[in-house]
Amino acid sequence: MKFTMNRSFLQNKLATILTAIDSKVINPIFSGVKIVAKATSLFLTASNGNISIELEIPSADKDAELIIQEEGGLVLPARFFNSIVNKLPQQEVVVEQMSNQQVAISSGSALFHLNSHSANDYPQLPKVSQESILEIPVHLLEELISETTFAASKQETRPILTGVHFVLKDGIFKAVATDSHRLSQRILPMDTKDTEFDIVLPAKSLTELSKTFRNKDEFITISMTDNQALFKTERISFYTRLLEGNYPDTDRLIPKEFITSAVFDSHYLNAAIARASLLAEKATSNIVKMQITAQRIVLSSQSPEIGYVEEELECRDVTGEDLTISFNPMYVQQALQAFKGEEVKIQFISPVRPFTITPLNEKPLIELITPVRTN
Repeated sequence: MKFTMNRSFLQNKLATILTAIDSKVINPIFSGVKIVAKATSLFLTASNGNISIELEIPSADKDAELIIQEEGGLVLPARFFNSIVNKLPQQEVVVEQMSNQQVAISSGSALFHLNSHSANDYPQLPKVSQESILEIPVHLLEELISETTFAASKQETRPILTGVHFVLKDGIFKAVATDSHRLSQRILPMDTKDTEFDIVLPAKSLTELSKTFRNKDEFITISMTDNQALFKTERISFYTRLLEGNYPDTDRLIPKEFITSAVFDSHYLNAAIARASLLAEKATSNIVKMQITAQRIVLSSQSPEIGYVEEELECRDVTGEDLTISFNPMYVQQALQAFKGEEVKIQFISPVRPFTITPLNEKPLIELITPVRTN
């Protein structure tokens, strides 16, 4: 195998796929990047066993300046190969497989030799039908991911809750994540009346997915098997395993009636909670209290060792009964960040029942947060 290409272009593509490689690998081969040169394209593959990314670089791409002189395939240690490419002195880089399982990497007067493995030693990518079940713009999928993954559980005690529930039914694409203390749900109407699926994807995989596709104007096609999903654009294929098990019925958790509500600017409220939690984070229990009356809404927190903070909030359209409720400030802050500065309505049922945060516009996004019980 031998090819020549633009160093900056290769550097950029390596940065895209190497997010799939973990610092600690179960199988040593997964610490490497698989490189395959074919007649008209170069393929780069990285994996950690849970997610796999394959990227195609066609020689027709002028920015790549790719010239394939000899076909072949091999696996190079990803960390060292990436570091070498980043430090090479010239824009032209030549990668050539030698006869002794070594690979020569040269640029200008610099020459490196790396030990390699056979491409045949690298596990095959999952077999997933290329037939698309759903097509969605990259920017819309990334928005949906950012609005839900933070609510997934970080604990492995209930593995199914470490994922995001994707459901497509009757032309409605719904994404839900919950750790049992909070819930985030986003709905997208889709022109796919005859297509259905019900899967749970690891939140960690979706976070990496959102970093992988750089061209926000592209469309991603989604296809799947019983245990794998494939997200694919013209040049990038992202594979992830599915989580096994039944996701809990979250529809029943979302309340329909409320006794108190108020409208806030989400950016302003987020900043106010951040100020209140400056003292709360030092306390043994991280709690912020909100007191709602017809005249005013007050945010407060206290730490016996440090002090007390109170702030009257700017808001509008306060309706319903007086109410005092306590909550984990981090949960509310992360939920508010999903609204990106939009105005939001917060609705309450009681001091001990979950409350909801929704946008004032028609965007079908809902955040549900369980309050903290206090004496």
